[in-house]
Amino acid sequence: MYCKRGLAGSACDVFEQNPQSKGLTVCYNALLAGNALYSRWYDGMCLFREMCREGIAVNEITMLGLIAICTLPVHLRFGMSLHVYNVKCGVGNDELVANCLITMCFKCGAIELSRKVFDEMPEKGLMECDDLGAGRLEEARDLITSMPMKPDGVVWGTLLGACKIHVNVELAELAFEQVVKLEPANAGYYVLLSNIYTDADNSEGVARISMMMRLRKLRKELAFEQVVKLEPANAGYYVLLSNIYTDADNSEGVARISMMMRLRKLRKEPGCSYVECKNRIHLIMAGDKTCPQANEIYKMLE
Repeated sequence: MYCKRGLAGSACDVFEQNPQSKGLTVCYNALLAGNALYSRWYDGMCLFREMCREGIAVNEITMLGLIAICTLPVHLRFGMSLHVYNVKCGVGNDELVANCLITMCFKCGAIELSRKVFDEMPEKGLMECDDLGAGRLEEARDLITSMPMKPDGVVWGTLLGACKIHVNVELAELAFEQVVKLEPANAGYYVLLSNIYTDADNSEGVARISMMMRLRKLRKELAFEQVVKLEPANAGYYVLLSNIYTDADNSEGVARISMMMRLRKLRKEPGCSYVECKNRIHLIMAGDKTCPQANEIYKMLE
């Protein structure tokens, strides 16, 4: 419960105060899931080391939770070491772990490695095609059109999301055309294509999408409601809608979102960076001056 609400400190307190939890894999997995939800890579890595040191059994859920926290290039080495560990020990389901590895490789920027993992899979389903679709756009399009099964909304939505990263308007329009046939009332896709047009300085496209949303009575608030149902504890979505209200000079909307975040005890996590130097990984958080070299770092940045 604490992990889902982002209260990592409270979750750790309960864990530490209960001696029996120290020997239970399920308790470690719960903490790992909370770390994965809020991208706390360092805490997750420390938990895994503690499990190995204390002889706590590692299962499939442990592996999936650990791989899920690897989201930056500096995490790639640790993520692939987990893959080696899984292969040697046979801990988790190969297909599920491989799918999680593909996602991890994309998040860490290792596109070639993700393709290698995909090619080595004996069986490929919709889930794996979704993940691969977020990397190479043209290759992803060819893969989707040649799939033995009919692509669903998630597949086309993944491709549309990848087009946002690469600002590929032509392919985004193709993906949008397909996904709205399957999910015509999903406002998130309209907002996503509108953002792609904005990034491409295509004012006509933005106006066209706005007209479509008005005609179909879709609003950005609906998109917000949909994503919050999936991740109710993700403060980033609340901040995003608050920014939309701010841009529209809607002070009432901003106040309402602030109230929702206070009632649900949500707060935006401070930005952080991982820096690898001499085989050591350092965590630097926004406004943090606890690092011994903080003064030198800020002086160099200035």
